[in-house]
Amino acid sequence: MKDGPSTTTWRSAVAQVSARLSADIVAVRRHLHANPELSMQEFATTAYLVERVESLGVAVDLTDQRIGLIGDWQSQQTETSLRRIGLRGDIDALPIATTCSEQYASRSEGVMHACGHDAHASMVWGALAILRELDRQSALPWPVAVRAIFQPAEETSEGGPLMIAAGALQGLSGVLALHVDPTLPVGKVAGRAGPFTAACDCFDVEFIGRAGHSARPHLCIDALAAAASWIGEMYARVPRIHDCRDPAVVSVGTIQGGAAANIVAGQTQLSGTIRTFSESARAAIMQEMRNVAEATEKTFGCQVEVTFSAYTPSVHNDPELHRTMFETAQSLSSVEQVETIELPSMGAEDFAFFAQHKPVCMMRLGIAGPLRGAHALHTAAFDIDERALCIGASLLAATAIELCKRT
Repeated sequence: MKDGPSTTTWRSAVAQVSARLSADIVAVRRHLHANPELSMQEFATTAYLVERVESLGVAVDLTDQRIGLIGDWQSQQTETSLRRIGLRGDIDALPIATTCSEQYASRSEGVMHACGHDAHASMVWGALAILRELDRQSALPWPVAVRAIFQPAEETSEGGPLMIAAGALQGLSGVLALHVDPTLPVGKVAGRAGPFTAACDCFDVEFIGRAGHSARPHLCIDALAAAASWIGEMYARVPRIHDCRDPAVVSVGTIQGGAAANIVAGQTQLSGTIRTFSESARAAIMQEMRNVAEATEKTFGCQVEVTFSAYTPSVHNDPELHRTMFETAQSLSSVEQVETIELPSMGAEDFAFFAQHKPVCMMRLGIAGPLRGAHALHTAAFDIDERALCIGASLLAATAIELCKRT
């Protein structure tokens, strides 16, 4: 294969095209931010993205549910044997009421893009637009083929399996993604090979006792007390049942029980998450939850039922994809610093479902600027410094170009 423009030339062209497309990329992000939709409800979001992708001359395929889409693009000189690289952006929002006062603030009451999925999707669209324009200018150094994947329901871990079932990964050599990071300034990118995010299991525990008057607890079976004991015992046991060098976190997030201040609770429910990196830690914690449940039944005389649901695996970044993406970030003029993440995140990411089938790489993109972008993910004040959008779109496009060279 004969190379086209030199490395310096095509990288400069990526920067120039990205700058010219900046307003369009920002416009996509602002539309998505103003019109958020919850997981498995992204019908209008999908319709809008279909329109925007088709405006680039790219044909799209929708899922049977009509939420989520893919669009295949290839340069004019693409060879049939060329590897195709996936670019994934999630599109769902969260049930959080925004405090944003900008013109692009959410118009949907109690719903907002508080995790940056609007940015992720707009950067994938931007990468498509950059590649298309480079091809039009004959500025691509060699044939390039990509697939844009706009995925619903990341927050509920339903979207990854849905897109896989719809064929989103068929024929791909690997998949790239970015996640915005409010702890990093605009211009900084961070990543690590290997474990990137933890696996997550959701659990529910139900305690069934016998209600009664709070003046006579000896005649009752206190389900609330049993639940409190179970929580305390599990928090104490976790560090003792597996190697502490293998990270694991158990957190109880909800508890409901009792009907009135003067009634001993006859029933209590709680729910939470288990976050692990190894299957051994996951299995040990699940078994210990059952063991503590049995002990609680004997101690309090109640019934305890533990159930597990909504498993999301761990994201493991492919070393070769990570190396290419990391080095590409270092070579871009818009990226001021690239750093290695020392430890993986205990957060979960349903990009992990893609990682079970294809080599993947996800990196973190700085979004914090002097005016906005520093508020934490999943909070009402979350927003981004929009200068990050062109950086992310350029990184996705340039990494795809580099990976297509390695045929």
